Amino acid sequence: MRYNGCLSKSRKILTSVPQGSVLGPFLFLLYVNDIHTIINKDTKVACYADDIAIWTSDREIDISEKKLQHSLNGILKRTQSLKLKINVEKTTNCLCLYNR
Repeated sequence: MRYNGCLSKSRKILTSVPQGSVLGPFLFLLYVNDIHTIINKDTKVACYADDIAIWTSDREIDISEKKLQHSLNGILKRTQSLKLKINVEKTTNCLCLYNR
């Protein structure tokens, strides 16, 4: 492809889109648009660009953990089927306890 007088090298893309591409964030949103259908119904989700946050609450911590694990399993299964890789170096978790 030629742009501004410069010729770029051709590269074969087998899956996904190039990092930093203009269409990347849009295509990612298309991939995760139905994420609410694969997570636990009591788990909340928020997406921004290529970041996803999930959370839940319950009076029992073990129930919250089970809800989140179910959701994470669904996300992992979906990303594997789409041949997406989760960046484990950027993945974090936080446990917040609130006692009334």
